Amino acid sequence: MSTAENFTVAPQTELAPWAEEMLKEQEQAPPQQQDPAASDVVLFQVPSLAANDADGLATLLAQHPDLYEQILAAAAGFLGNDTVVRALEIRKQQTEASTAQPEPQAETTPPTVVAEQAAEHSCGVCDGPVCVCKPAQEEVVEPGWVVRARAFNANHEDQVNLFNIATGFACRGPDGQPDPNAIANWQSQNGVDPDGRVGQETADRAWLLMPVEAPQTQNVATEPPQA
Repeated sequence: MSTAENFTVAPQTELAPWAEEMLKEQEQAPPQQQDPAASDVVLFQVPSLAANDADGLATLLAQHPDLYEQILAAAAGFLGNDTVVRALEIRKQQTEASTAQPEPQAETTPPTVVAEQAAEHSCGVCDGPVCVCKPAQEEVVEPGWVVRARAFNANHEDQVNLFNIATGFACRGPDGQPDPNAIANWQSQNGVDPDGRVGQETADRAWLLMPVEAPQTQNVATEPPQA
């Protein structure tokens, strides 16, 4: 009959050096930090959203950018893919709005200086605000207000298009782009502070001053009254 005395404990085998090193690294490694709000967001906040609440879902995505995948996966099950898509579109619009370039500040160059420089750019002979008889100069260094006006006009296509239509495209340069010098000349002649920029005030003024053709009257033959 076998008893406990007949059994001996097998000697513990020694770990290989690489195994001992791995155990030491695991013991010394700090515990992984997890977002304490992750469970609350995924398990409670997402399910508590009302149906089709894309705005609320977008808010959660903004508040917890590190939980994007978990939030979207939970939202797809509770709210549906349509709500997820709309929430992502809202977040895209919010991101674009936050990274949009601020509106350029008002031109710092005094209007009198702008008007003088714009007048020098025009020869006074050509019929219109843009000079076409002068040969193009090479490597022309434009004043700062002209450079800033070009950048402003490039970011305000709607106002520029309205201005071009109202003025008959008279202020375009040889390259087909709005010429700040010509625009400044037009502004100084029409009661707008000259800065070469086509903002809402300049566009509205051009539209107000746009010549309107008189309606053509048609001669309608009338039959003589019957006796």
